[in-house]
Amino acid sequence: MKTPAGLLAQATLPSPLGPLTAAATAHGLALLAFDTPPLPGVPVDPAQPWLARAAAEMACYWRDPDIPFTVPLDLQGTDFQRRVWQALTTIASGRTC
Repeated sequence: MKTPAGLLAQATLPSPLGPLTAAATAHGLALLAFDTPPLPGVPVDPAQPWLARAAAEMACYWRDPDIPFTVPLDLQGTDFQRRVWQALTTIASGRTC
């Protein structure tokens, strides 16, 4: 996995499926992944605004998957990857497309 550019902070978020590594840039959440080791050189700061918001929204999601996410995303990748990720954000929770 390629580490997103411009990461300001990272945090480990709990989930019923195991810990998640989250990382943020100045523009939003740039990484949310299972089974990811700590990112070298990126400070651990769960109070960083995008990470704190992501943690709160993930906690709500595990209780009610219909709660929408509002944390901004900083999608980094190829044009194709960004189009796919953006399309995925339009699929309702619990649905396939």
